[in-house]
This record gives sequence, structure tokens and C-alpha cells, in this order.
Amino acid sequence: MARKSKGAVMRSLVIGVALMVSGVALACGGQTCGKCADAHANVKEVSHSTNPTACAKRADLVGSACSYATGMMAQRVVTEGEDVSYQGILAKVSAAGKSRIATPYSIGPKASMQVIANEILEEIVERKLTEKALAFKGKMLEVEGVQYFVLLGYQDKTS
Repeated sequence: MARKSKGAVMRSLVIGVALMVSGVALACGGQTCGKCADAHANVKEVSHSTNPTACAKRADLVGSACSYATGMMAQRVVTEGEDVSYQGILAKVSAAGKSRIATPYSIGPKASMQVIANEILEEIVERKLTEKALAFKGKMLEVEGVQYFVLLGYQDKTS
């Protein structure tokens, strides 16, 4: 295996730190974050049969994306991602992204986080909660300039 030059190692380190800092900037600061302070409390923990790393089964959520790649990315986000809480409404994504990852909705400031189509998102769609204000709990990981978000739980803020 070839050794990396000192410059390549430094470049990788700088890029890694930059990605980590950008993820921390978007992470909710708990009680100090006014917009999502309530999102930490009473977020619905999903049933044990719902797997956040399993790709959604509904064709309208997965579309032409690859369910295998979607599940693998969800697994990576859950393993490597930062904890994030957000309160808001899911924004429907009009066009499929460049990757083969199914991200039919987005959330966050300026809809910057692409929500991976997992079984929890599927539950939200089936319960017709996509246009309601929800408190989301999950993990976020930026990969090649795209911020992927995996839902781990949610709470209906209108009930």
C-alpha cells in the first residue's frame, strides 16, 4: 500500500476538520437553541420493529433511487453522524438528487438536510404528518457536500 505524502495527509485533515465544524454548526445546542429547544423533550421513540437504517418500502418515497445504497447510507449516517434535533415541516424535494440515495424530503434551515427515506419517514407519510410541524430527532452526516439526515424519532407538535 502506498504511503500518503505529508501534503495529502494535511489536506485530508483540514477537510475532515472543516466537515466536522460545519456539522457542529448545524447541530442543535439543546436548551440554548431557541428554535429547537422543545425538540429534545418528548420526541416519539419509534417502535422496536421500525429500523432507522432500513430503506422505506413505498415506491413513492424511494422512486428510482437504489434501496440498497439508501440503506447503506442510512447505516453510515447513524454510525458516523452527529446528533441533531430540529423542529419544522418536511419540505418535499421536487427532483431526485445526483446520488442514488432516496431523499424525498428535506428539513433544516433553507431545507439543507436531505432526509433519507427510511421506515420512520414511511411511518410519518402513512400517518399523514408530512405537512404538520414536527419535532425531529436524528443523525446528520455531510458526504460530498450533501447533508444527509436519518430520522430516529419524531413528535407531532400540534397534538
